[in-house]
This record gives sequence, structure tokens and C-alpha cells, in this order.
Amino acid sequence: EILSEVQRELNVEAQDVAALSRTQTVGEVIEAMIKEISAGGAPAAPVAAAPAASAPVAAAPVASRPAPVAAPAVSTPAVSPERATEVVLQVLAAKTGYEPEMIESDMALETELGVD
Repeated sequence: EILSEVQRELNVEAQDVAALSRTQTVGEVIEAMIKEISAGGAPAAPVAAAPAASAPVAAAPVASRPAPVAAPAVSTPAVSPERATEVVLQVLAAKTGYEPEMIESDMALETELGVD
């Protein structure tokens, strides 16, 4: 539930859901979300950009055409690690009742925050 909310807020679709579900601390959740963002897990913008770019690639079979297409997909860094951290803390705060500034990265999700 929390991971779904974080993904929704960041507009990121997790590619490694199993890794996210194994997280046990706040810091692990943050690290996993940053990895997802770095891996290009944002579905809306890159998917929209890829079909538009696939037409020129079909017109010119040169393999170097997809490389410029990857540049617009770099819109994911608009979600910085700091932003990912902020969103994770905000979502955890909303779900647990803790203030975001009281949540620390080494806190255990289940035993300290009551998140299952």
C-alpha cells in the first residue's frame, strides 16, 4: 500500500517489485525507489516518447537514432533522490501518524512504524 502510493506520487512504475517488497527499513525503501527511478521506471513520459520516436527509426534504419530518443527519457531525473526521499517520508508519515522529521532511515517498517 505504501509502495503503491510512493510510486503513484513519483509517477514511477516499479520494475523490481520483489526487491521493494523485501525492504525492511525506511532507508531501504528510499534506496529501492531511487534505484527504480535510476532504472527509468517512469511509465507515462517515456512510453509516450518511444512510439513517437519509433516512426523516425523505422524511416531510417540507422541504430544511432534510438540514442537521441533516450535523451527525452532522462526526464526521470526530474525526480531527484531528494524528492524520492521526501515522498517516501511524506507517505510514511501519512500512513503512520508520525511527523516526517521524526522518521529516520534506520527505522524498521514493521516493528518501529507498524507498517506490514
